[in-house]
Amino acid sequence: MAESKLTEMRPPSNRRYFLGANWKCNGTTEFVKEYVSSLLNDLKWNKACLDVMVFPGLLHMSLVKAQVQEGICVGAQNVSSMEPGAYTGEVSADHIRDYGIEYVLIGHSERNKHCGECLEDIARKVKYSQECELGIIYCVGENK
Repeated sequence: MAESKLTEMRPPSNRRYFLGANWKCNGTTEFVKEYVSSLLNDLKWNKACLDVMVFPGLLHMSLVKAQVQEGICVGAQNVSSMEPGAYTGEVSADHIRDYGIEYVLIGHSERNKHCGECLEDIARKVKYSQECELGIIYCVGENK
């Protein structure tokens, strides 16, 4: 049933839909291998009108990229608000793009709530990500 819904979707005019799964700070290497092999690589959808994206944690991005079927985009869950430089632990938009990642999630409510990320930080993330030609999935209004 779910497969037929994904393959029958028709967006209005030229609009493309996307289906994205953000794994947040969850999953182990074993989970990633099982999830990719038993779910993602069996997924069928209408690629003409639907983009499928997954956003694993940073440490699992390379594993997912290496194992996921063609047509599924692997994106980054976060990006630094700082330009490249001496910022230990940060991942710049330049690094994300250099790694072959095309999309990044920006504006998570938990980044504000738990990390003190403010609108100025988000604006810098958007600016640097755009400069690096990353697609931005901007999270708006969710707080759960």
